[in-house]
Amino acid sequence: MLPTLHLDRDSWHPSENRDMLRSMIAKFSVAMLIAIAPVAVAQSLTGRWDATVQVSGLDIPFRFELSGEGANVKGSFFNGDERITSTSGRFENGSLMLRWDDHASSLEANLHDGLLEGKYRRDGRDEKSQYPFSAKRYSPPLAAKGSVPSISGIWVIPTDSRKARKRGDSSCTKRVPRSQRRSCASTGHGCADRHI
Repeated sequence: MLPTLHLDRDSWHPSENRDMLRSMIAKFSVAMLIAIAPVAVAQSLTGRWDATVQVSGLDIPFRFELSGEGANVKGSFFNGDERITSTSGRFENGSLMLRWDDHASSLEANLHDGLLEGKYRRDGRDEKSQYPFSAKRYSPPLAAKGSVPSISGIWVIPTDSRKARKRGDSSCTKRVPRSQRRSCASTGHGCADRHI
């Protein structure tokens, strides 16, 4: 309970009441900051998000980043290292709308309890081109406990496909960029070998 401040002439003691008034103002200021801080933080979308889009019943995870505020929001998808940024966007009253004119697509989502949920839509197509979208703020993965085996290096992955046999490839290829792929026969190693 806060103390009452008496301002009548007989009880006014400048030094005592001034300190009490300062204390009350400080407590009121802290209370107001605590009350409005969650609202201010909740409305900012800027940062990295863990997002998914549902295609044919499968949740496809991807990295998604948002920046800006109000009528100047930008959203970015990533294709490897390539950033694909929206051409326009806005965020108001908990509703996000982004547009990718060069891809003829848009995203509409609502922010509720820290989650974005809505639809990613490809223009000029039927309802099958509307994909459920959801995103939550990015949280870094927890480090594994205990010893973890090293899996770095280049691995040879066994494959058995008609396409490979038609091309004359052996039954396995190295897991390297497509431009550098060679068949196992050309490496001189068996298919179960790991190359470092």
